[in-house]
Amino acid sequence: MAAASTMNAQETTDNGYTAIPAPENDNAIMFSISPNGRYVGGYTYVDNLFYMYDTKEKTTKSFGEVSEDNSADLRSISNEGKAVGVFGSGSDTYGYVCNFADGTSKTIEAGMTKGITSDGTFMTGAKIDESGAYWNAVYFDGENTVALPEPSTKWAGWKSTDPDDPEVVFGSSADFVSADKSVIAGSIIDPMSTYPAVVWRQNRDGKTYSVDFISRNYFCCNPDYMGTDANNYAMFEPMGLSENGKWLSLTVAIYTPDGWGATYGVGRYNLETDKLEQYLYDDDSNTECYASGIANDGTLVGWKGGFNEEQGIIWKAGAEAPQLLSEAYPGVPEFKEFDTILGHKTCAISSDGRYIVGYGYYDRIEGETETAGYESYVFDTTAPGATTAIEAAPAISKETISKAAAARYDMSGKRVGKNFKGLSIQRLQTGKTVKTLNK
Repeated sequence: MAAASTMNAQETTDNGYTAIPAPENDNAIMFSISPNGRYVGGYTYVDNLFYMYDTKEKTTKSFGEVSEDNSADLRSISNEGKAVGVFGSGSDTYGYVCNFADGTSKTIEAGMTKGITSDGTFMTGAKIDESGAYWNAVYFDGENTVALPEPSTKWAGWKSTDPDDPEVVFGSSADFVSADKSVIAGSIIDPMSTYPAVVWRQNRDGKTYSVDFISRNYFCCNPDYMGTDANNYAMFEPMGLSENGKWLSLTVAIYTPDGWGATYGVGRYNLETDKLEQYLYDDDSNTECYASGIANDGTLVGWKGGFNEEQGIIWKAGAEAPQLLSEAYPGVPEFKEFDTILGHKTCAISSDGRYIVGYGYYDRIEGETETAGYESYVFDTTAPGATTAIEAAPAISKETISKAAAARYDMSGKRVGKNFKGLSIQRLQTGKTVKTLNK
């Protein structure tokens, strides 16, 4: 059953930014959006619950059981608010389906659920064997779980690391599906676990699928030839599929000539023309970069930077290079705030490219009250004030944040306020804990 509530989201201003309300004493990490932009989904940071927000009715619902050991990973949402995801850990991982409209939910023991069509009638994912080590891409047809074909190791071009079975296939996962279910996208699990992209295209019978290993001409599958093989991509991982089935967003990385480093970037692959468009962050810092959602016109969102230093990006259709979201939309001060504190991830985009979902870390002081945590948002890119630069409040330095308390507790473990008198334990933003005495 779902726990529902009507919560007051920050009213959308003329800059298009709306903060998504989080449960009390928790943070909402939102990274999925329905193709029509109405429903947003993710999970709760503390309780590990599936969490959804209806942007029209301004209501939230949580699904699942509170757990400290398992993770809730909501992957995809239909236009009517039916969501699929994965819950659990290791071999005890299973699919999860929840419905915002009626508050119902169910588990799919047959496998993990990852993708859903915009009308909510067709799901994709993976089935895990008893060991938890092998996955097979599947789609869910009513009560039936149907396996999708996998390329052989020989055809894929990599060498098996299993001496007893040189033709072993390491597994596959079907992560995304187009609205008409004619295209399913996912990955093959390779010897180096970098998940190169694969596509399944529907056959003429409208029921079966043929596999197309689109990574074959890019991905370096043999670790003995890193940096020297003509196919020198260290990563060619699918991160999103447009609703119309035309575009696949990719996280890419190309080996440096010595084979010891890599240049990271984002890519969009046109599945109609089999053409790759990519942008590499070629700098001295070995910048990491990750793609996420992609719209029907090819507009891609994602983030660049390492842990706690992520900055949200958008690569608009037809543009030569991505931009920081904070630079593309200077009228939203929160984007700059997230970029300069402890990370900002731009995670999903509606099929028409209008709405964007993401989250970032904030640390704000209002009067004598300091608040910090993750804030998720939905952003309307067409808002009139989004591109009008405004003067932002001075950013708090990372050095200051590292010394600031994320939370305070008394000696019994109960959370207390900043004005608590006596001996308390402070958990800093870095994760370190210190004892302090306030008289």
